[in-house]
Amino acid sequence: MDNLVYVVDLLQTKCGISVKIEDIGYESINLEREELDERLLPHYFEEIQTGREVMIHLYAVEEYLVYILADLKDMQWLLIGILEADNLIYTLVPDY
Repeated sequence: MDNLVYVVDLLQTKCGISVKIEDIGYESINLEREELDERLLPHYFEEIQTGREVMIHLYAVEEYLVYILADLKDMQWLLIGILEADNLIYTLVPDY
């Protein structure tokens, strides 16, 4: 599934907001694991196995930010989070 379509659906189902794909700003960046802001991660993040570097896909609309943390080698999603006004309100570890 296209990431943007997934984000639109996620915001609708988890936050009750309806957005259009064209209203979403997005970027993807590589970060070292230690560069991640622990305040924006769930308490169980230490249990998630990652490499030294990860890919972060960020999607912003209104006061919401959705992030998808992916393995840098195979791009498999490791963690999905939703922030509302910089507060973590939802997380999901995809089970493959």
